[in-house]
Amino acid sequence: MTPPEPKPARRRRAKAEPAEEAPPKPRRTRRAKTRPEEAAPPPEAETKAEAETDAPAPKAPGGPVLLSRAVSATRRAIRRAWVERRTPPLAPRSGGLGTTGVLCALVAALALAAGVAGERLARAWTAEFGAAATLVALGPPEAAARDFRAALVVLETTPGIADLRVLEAPERRALLAPWLGPNQAAPSEPPPMAAMRLVDGGPDPEMLALRLAEEAPGAVFDDHSGWRGPLLSAAGDARLIGWGAAALAGALGMALCARIAGGWTARGREAQRLLRRMGATRARLRRAWAGRAAWRTFWAAGLGAALAAAALAAPELLDGPAARVPIAPSGWDWLALAAPAPLFALAAWAGARLALRPALRGDAEAGR
Repeated sequence: MTPPEPKPARRRRAKAEPAEEAPPKPRRTRRAKTRPEEAAPPPEAETKAEAETDAPAPKAPGGPVLLSRAVSATRRAIRRAWVERRTPPLAPRSGGLGTTGVLCALVAALALAAGVAGERLARAWTAEFGAAATLVALGPPEAAARDFRAALVVLETTPGIADLRVLEAPERRALLAPWLGPNQAAPSEPPPMAAMRLVDGGPDPEMLALRLAEEAPGAVFDDHSGWRGPLLSAAGDARLIGWGAAALAGALGMALCARIAGGWTARGREAQRLLRRMGATRARLRRAWAGRAAWRTFWAAGLGAALAAAALAAPELLDGPAARVPIAPSGWDWLALAAPAPLFALAAWAGARLALRPALRGDAEAGR
């Protein structure tokens, strides 16, 4: 019997000696990145910043800049209105608004022409008679001539008198013709006369009368105070009546255009609400109703002003200057007849906007 084989001895694993620990690696420190705005500015930038700081504040835009901006804004508004005019309208047509604009502008333009004519007449009367005076020497021809020369010397040395001028014989005859009548011929040699202009309130009448009585007894100084006051008062009344009529016609026309535009907009309230639910913006609805009302009123009022200008200019163009209408403008005054068109368009736009507010307000409340 064979003996059992001995079991192999288990080898004891030698405990590995701990390896020497490696020295810790130094941690990498991240450098804080400097942002461009936090970085130190270069010296050139500092110099530029100091120059900008020391520079004076920018000036407000001047007149030409403001005028160019206004012209650009007006062009944009006209272009937008023209685009709105050519697009299919959301609002129905309103013939009453155009007819009202034509008639109101026609009346307002005629009233404005009357106001301009009254102002022109008042200025002419004030300039011609407001500060005018005359000197006449009465008596025998020799004495009248002597007194006239002495009176001229007195007037030349009197404060408050300017533009002293001796009238020629034809001018004196023309002045005497209204007083003598159409059937009486003026004398061949009218008495000597002179015309002048009063400044700074004119001379002292009492002192001037004493000097003329002493040095030129036959000379008579007339400042026309007896009839100048009523004439200037009549000129003021003509100015007041003309401008009052123009203001009244303009106010009534604006009120009527605003009322009709508002009524036309209010009649389309259901359509406005429906379009709003379909996605139309408030600005689109405002342009569709208020913009269309202003556009139609503007062109209608322009047509009315053109008819008024034609009515005022036709007699003079057909029959000559003798048939000129008394209230017809002259020169640049013709441009005043175009004033009702933008005013009436603005009134129609405001009336339509006010009438459109309830529909937009109701839509906003329904959305809440």
